[in-house]
Amino acid sequence: MLTGSPATRIVFCKDGVEEYSLKAQRGQLSYSVLLKISLKSAGTYTCGYQQRNESNWVRSSALSAPRYLAVPGSSPSPGTGLPHRGPAIPLWIWILRSALTLLLLISAPIITLILETCSHSATATGHSGDVPLPTVI
Repeated sequence: MLTGSPATRIVFCKDGVEEYSLKAQRGQLSYSVLLKISLKSAGTYTCGYQQRNESNWVRSSALSAPRYLAVPGSSPSPGTGLPHRGPAIPLWIWILRSALTLLLLISAPIITLILETCSHSATATGHSGDVPLPTVI
């Protein structure tokens, strides 16, 4: 939003670096730049404006939301904000995680069966409330 002084300069950036600038015109609210598109044109574009006050101090606005320009046949440049296509978690972690989940799912009914068996044997011996724990010899 323009506060105080009107915009004096409009800047267009590609991948965070200023590529083009225009002198702002009083009363003009929309600006555009015509590009000759090539493979090097692919990238993330943003724009902003600058103001000068009475003391000739320059104030730059925040840059606009980024827009990605894809050009067929070009490879994405680093830092373009494109999502990484590979897995975020290494394969061995996925395998370990899956194995532990399966182990947990399989062990739950086994543990329940052991506890029920111990509970039945405790009530059969007349010691309700006492649940003997199985021992490994």
